[in-house]
Amino acid sequence: MLPLLIRVRLEQEALSSGAADANYPRWYWSSPGAHACFEGDVEALSLLHRFGLNLEQKVEWLLQPSPSFTYAHAAAFNGNANVLTFMRQRVRPSVFLAADGDGSNPLHTLMESSRNLQTARVVEIRPRLSAEMESPAQPLGGAARARRREIGRDAPRSIGMHRD
Repeated sequence: MLPLLIRVRLEQEALSSGAADANYPRWYWSSPGAHACFEGDVEALSLLHRFGLNLEQKVEWLLQPSPSFTYAHAAAFNGNANVLTFMRQRVRPSVFLAADGDGSNPLHTLMESSRNLQTARVVEIRPRLSAEMESPAQPLGGAARARRREIGRDAPRSIGMHRD
């Protein structure tokens, strides 16, 4: 394995010369962006992002039917709080609510795989209701409202949304 400084310099040279594309391969789980998230490598992720990496990219994962596993899922899979913190400042809140092909958002993925409770605080999101959350096209916003109706009007608003 190359020492970190040499690896980062090689990556930067390849990206700046145009010999590499920060978003290639677009849907494959083994892309450089996904690897940086799985491995907790904020330096590599930051470098890729500087050269155009789409942090909201969705990739194929295992046997899921479509590319819906986000980089936030990848970071949560191994409990990488440093990557999740980096991403929180650069992506829309909906990325942390997005369901993958199994119906799991990044918090579900974190609790199913790494079970890192410290990192759960970074992944947990309690957004205010907004047009983005209220849209019936948003699966978690609509699902949370349907679930509250299903279990009763006095259900806590924390089911899929935020705590009052």
